[in-house]
Amino acid sequence: MVLTDINAAMLTRGRDRLVDLGLAGNLHYALVNAEALPFPQDHFDCVTIGFGLRNVTHKQSAINSMYRALKPGGRLMLDAGASKVLKDKGVSLL
Repeated sequence: MVLTDINAAMLTRGRDRLVDLGLAGNLHYALVNAEALPFPQDHFDCVTIGFGLRNVTHKQSAINSMYRALKPGGRLMLDAGASKVLKDKGVSLL
């Protein structure tokens, strides 16, 4: 599992919270921009993004980057309100 954020302080805070809860085993952390994920094509079985999508400037670029990193048949999981917001902004979920 790889946990990512574009903000180093948030990534560190999240890691620290997981360590405090004893949930830090088998996790990797990466400082990345969701609009240009540095992972290989067809790399992940699942990509999730919660409320972070609201903070992405170029949402379509982020969605495209996430789909590129998914293995065939992989799942992209968004927070409950994201699909309507994205549709209203003309962003395609493929």
